[in-house]
Amino acid sequence: MPDLLLPLRGVEARPEVLQPATADAAVEWDAVEGKLTVVLPRADTAVLLRLAAPA
Repeated sequence: MPDLLLPLRGVEARPEVLQPATADAAVEWDAVEGKLTVVLPRADTAVLLRLAAPA
């Protein structure tokens, strides 16, 4: 599977969980590597994310 976020390598961004707001998901964006890490609290959880401009 291709890494779709690689074109964003070097881009400063702030990941946000949009839905559900109370998902207790942890998200982290590594701009240097172009890597988005998402940790979900349960296996049956899904979230909608966005990469927003830095605050």
